[in-house]
Amino acid sequence: MKAIKQGTVALMTLLSANVSSGGEFVKIRVNPEIEHQKIDGFGASGAWWAQTVGGWPEEEIDSIIGLLYGPKGAALSMYRFNVGAGGGEEIEDPWRRAETFETGSGTYDWKRDANAIRILRKIRGCGVNQYVFFANSPPTRLTRSGMASGGPGGGPNLKPGAEEEFAQYLLDVTEYWKEHLSLPSVTVSPINEPQWKWGGDGRGQEGCNYTPAGAAQLLRAVAAEIERRNSSILLEGPEAARWGHETPEYLDAVLDEEGLAPRLHRLAIHSYFSNREEKAATLDFLKKRGSYPPIAMTEWCEMKHGRDTGMESALTLARVIHEDLTLVNASSWAVWIAVSRYDYRDGLLYIDPDSRNVVPTKRLWVAGQFARYIRPDFVRIHASADPSSLLVTGFRSPENSEVVLVLINPEDDELSVQFDWSHPAAEFTLKDVQVTSGSADLSEVEQTGSPVTLQRKSVTTIRFARR
Repeated sequence: MKAIKQGTVALMTLLSANVSSGGEFVKIRVNPEIEHQKIDGFGASGAWWAQTVGGWPEEEIDSIIGLLYGPKGAALSMYRFNVGAGGGEEIEDPWRRAETFETGSGTYDWKRDANAIRILRKIRGCGVNQYVFFANSPPTRLTRSGMASGGPGGGPNLKPGAEEEFAQYLLDVTEYWKEHLSLPSVTVSPINEPQWKWGGDGRGQEGCNYTPAGAAQLLRAVAAEIERRNSSILLEGPEAARWGHETPEYLDAVLDEEGLAPRLHRLAIHSYFSNREEKAATLDFLKKRGSYPPIAMTEWCEMKHGRDTGMESALTLARVIHEDLTLVNASSWAVWIAVSRYDYRDGLLYIDPDSRNVVPTKRLWVAGQFARYIRPDFVRIHASADPSSLLVTGFRSPENSEVVLVLINPEDDELSVQFDWSHPAAEFTLKDVQVTSGSADLSEVEQTGSPVTLQRKSVTTIRFARR
């Protein structure tokens, strides 16, 4: 049996805050009784890959889904399904086009987008319970330009007065697949990055600009349609593109819209182009407003050209997750496209569409350092480290039987850590240690004594069980 599994593993020594003779340790302070936000889960988007990969041979699909959602992979717990707008012939990259189920107002062909639905079925087969159906654009018949890629000059593209019809379409789609695939929890998100000038001279992807008032009006129409149907579908928005900048204007409009805030399951925001100061300022802005729904970080990638399968981009991803969980109290966190064919730092997996070769990245395993062990309904707790270069995030299970710490060591040197449990009644034994580094992919580490050693440039998850 590995030493890490043995009983208390010299509990008083391991958890002591004291420095042993001749050694220098980083002190990790943990208090399970100081609670922050409840965690809904960690996920990824099916945009730009599911409609192609879903047509691959069964065993190849199973391998990809296993890496993303299986217990031996990253074990993600949320999936974002792209509700396509149809059309899209003007979008140069065919991977960025998405079918619509709609054949006309209120009529549907549920055999459309079959490959993406096949991926959705596979993910449901992994036991995933939480789904977000998001739309980058209304169906083309409801757009001013008649296109899915944006409006004239990049301005608002939803036809005036079409909010209710768009809401009916979204609820028809989400309710149908919730029922037919037995999806336990489905959230609808009608807007994506409303401040960007989608369209104009570019034809890169589906997108739709909204003014702050327009975004609030559409969200209210969807909320009203959910209420009219007495539906169990949840609602989130406005999926602003970044923290700070124009985002407070959208949050103000949404939260000021009469009767809307209580109907929002989460306030959804993306983390592109954002720094720590902007994130902290956005949270301060919301706190000054008073009450507000839980915050979800629903989309991020590094926005950097060139593939990277190693620890450089993985540590960047880990840092952003840590910041979003601790600076804005995000209740959920989702990476942009799970699978990429691009020369870009985006997917958790890279694929070659011709050979169907699949390359896992360190980003996949770092996402798993969080997702595999911090399950839905865990609660973030107080955890801090000195020096500040070591990033630590703490969580406890709903029944308070387990504490999980995720430690990010971005330095070129190993670090030795010990633990100071601030509450004397919190007596925990070391359960296991998992690490992703240049030489390890979410792998269990042999831990034979105190202190715990963190590898250079690594992300380490340490689990403790209550005695």
